[in-house]
Amino acid sequence: MECIIPIFSAYGLVTFDLFLIAILKIISTQYEIVASAYETLAYKYKDDSIKSINKKIFKDFLSITQDCQNIYKKLEIVYRITRPIVLLYMIGDALGLITMPYLIVMCYVQNGSSIYSSSLLTFLWTVLVVGIQSYLICSLFQLINEKKEAVNFGIYSCDWTLLDIKIKKLILLVMQINSSNNLKMNVTPTTFIDLPMFATIIRSSYSVTSVMINSNIHKL
Repeated sequence: MECIIPIFSAYGLVTFDLFLIAILKIISTQYEIVASAYETLAYKYKDDSIKSINKKIFKDFLSITQDCQNIYKKLEIVYRITRPIVLLYMIGDALGLITMPYLIVMCYVQNGSSIYSSSLLTFLWTVLVVGIQSYLICSLFQLINEKKEAVNFGIYSCDWTLLDIKIKKLILLVMQINSSNNLKMNVTPTTFIDLPMFATIIRSSYSVTSVMINSNIHKL
């Protein structure tokens, strides 16, 4: 029974990781497609008349914008469902990355500078797993943020200067809406899960390990 619980727990964690990776990669790819569609919008009808071009571009622009809003709604649902589990992941990973290096050093010294210790290998494996998991989660949410921001760049990159004023106003409105939809996976209102957060955890790990080793140097 004691072995079954950890096995099922590990299976559940791996399953959630695979689900999160798959769904975030899909959404990031969809944002990339939308940005590309905006960017090439005005180049598809070069040979048509100006009036015909404006009419077709207006229709296509509304269609792409609707697709973009649908992606945003799906991302909201994904964030709302996964946020509690992701936060628990990040708290556990951060604690592991901050405390395990000190335990590794202590265990290494107490075992006579030998790496062939079950406790030491366990700590090393834990650091490796939580480090990879934390980096993966942070990089995925960083990717989503970058792809979302790339949508506005795609809109701006379309040949909007040749379009009529009605489409220009629509383009400005959509860019303002996209900028206001600042949806991110956050820990606090000002702290987000991304690669800078991962770097902060690593720096904290180094600082805490250094302080704890220096304060317990007489025990080593």
